[in-house]
Amino acid sequence: MPAGASVGTGGIVWEEAVYDLRVPTVAIGGILPESWNRDVAGGYPGQYRDSSAALQRWDGTRWASYPRQTGGIAPQDALAAGEYTGQYRDEAGRLERWDGTVWRPAVPSTAWANHTDGGYCTSTSWVEAVSDTTGPTITATFTVPVTGAVLVTVGFMGHTGVDGQWSRMGVNIRKDGALVFGANEVRSATVGSKAMTSVSATSHLTGLQPGAVYTAVSAYTTSATSNRGWFDNRFIRVDPLV
Repeated sequence: MPAGASVGTGGIVWEEAVYDLRVPTVAIGGILPESWNRDVAGGYPGQYRDSSAALQRWDGTRWASYPRQTGGIAPQDALAAGEYTGQYRDEAGRLERWDGTVWRPAVPSTAWANHTDGGYCTSTSWVEAVSDTTGPTITATFTVPVTGAVLVTVGFMGHTGVDGQWSRMGVNIRKDGALVFGANEVRSATVGSKAMTSVSATSHLTGLQPGAVYTAVSAYTTSATSNRGWFDNRFIRVDPLV
């Protein structure tokens, strides 16, 4: 009873003054039933109880809902942040993994970007956009799988402006805006004819940071400033290697 409690001072607030000291018990291996007093510690690590909302397990320190136990998958909206690195959760039907800082897709998916409006390039060095088009620079954002490796495919339908010259589409790989892998002729799709031609090229990139987010950005070049290379139906595709 609090000091000075009386009818004149409001009396006793029974809802707050009474504490139930009864503790439910159950044999080893049994599940504790729901009880009014849910602050009672478990009897041993591995004991279970019914909280009326979920099955919980005593880990020696706290009661943890079963789906959140080590090795379990937390249900939708159960966790804003992970409780340990490597934990999984269901996020709107997609499995995610806690990397210690943020949730990442457990199985990264293919990234795809394209545009069907054509444009031309007359630059003899790599540039990330073409002229005379309403289409934007093509960018495909992807998450690197645990292997640190991806397949990058670029392609377009186009032609050169001058016979005997060539035009190429490649890709720059950037992380937080910084260039990691620059476009080059080995990883590019090339046309060498004034006839309209469809081409593509796939390259294998390794050494990327697992779980990190990168961006593949389209890049273009041509063999001479007098050669107006045309690029249409441009696309980038990035496939994780898991």
